[in-house]
Amino acid sequence: MMMAGAGLSIPALIPLLVLVEPRLVPFIPPVESNGLTTTLFMVGLSVSFLALNWGFLYFAYRWLNKYAGAQ
Repeated sequence: MMMAGAGLSIPALIPLLVLVEPRLVPFIPPVESNGLTTTLFMVGLSVSFLALNWGFLYFAYRWLNKYAGAQ
């Protein structure tokens, strides 16, 4: 589960990488990062991706414990 968590955390970094170093993400064109709105949007997108990924892992862990422990 920890390896899956680490693996699923990587896509959440893509919006932040676009802001910090756009050349590291070749499949997304560079964005105008001077605006506060764009920066807040990208940070919020990254945080929401991370929350969704960890939420999925949490529910998968609970589901596995419930059904694996019942047998």
